[in-house]
Amino acid sequence: RSLVYRYFMVEDPREIQPVGVEVKLQIDLGGCTIRGIIDRLDAESDGTFTVRDYKSGKSPKPAYQAERMDGVLFYALLCREILGVLPSAVSLIFLADGVVITQEATEAAVNGLQAKVEKAWAGIVRDCEAENFKPRVTPLCGWCSFRAYCPAQGGTMVEFSPRQS
Repeated sequence: RSLVYRYFMVEDPREIQPVGVEVKLQIDLGGCTIRGIIDRLDAESDGTFTVRDYKSGKSPKPAYQAERMDGVLFYALLCREILGVLPSAVSLIFLADGVVITQEATEAAVNGLQAKVEKAWAGIVRDCEAENFKPRVTPLCGWCSFRAYCPAQGGTMVEFSPRQS
């Protein structure tokens, strides 16, 4: 109830022009299948589009906002590649505290994100080919459900055979 209330405090649904809700997009990016579901794609009065993503939690502290924007900027990349249109902006709407964070979606930002994804995928492929699966211990290890298989947690790795297509 409080999230719905906060939604109506953040925006008036009579004033938005959605062109898509729960828009499913998928691309192949350098051999890696990338999927996303855009919560809402809005047409703006100037003819541009804005990607909006709802979050039920609280907004991040300013120091962490940029990294949270990468996820929604990723949707701008999908729009550019599939729809042929780069949205002018991306927004995160945090319903727990009613904060909206909006960022311009620039070609430079989207190209940088694409390069980051391609580099990460190339690293995954390289490590899989070399069977290089060194664990990295972080504070999140305590939440991991694979501790029984992680050498850094005293577990034993199991043999893995990839699915045959």
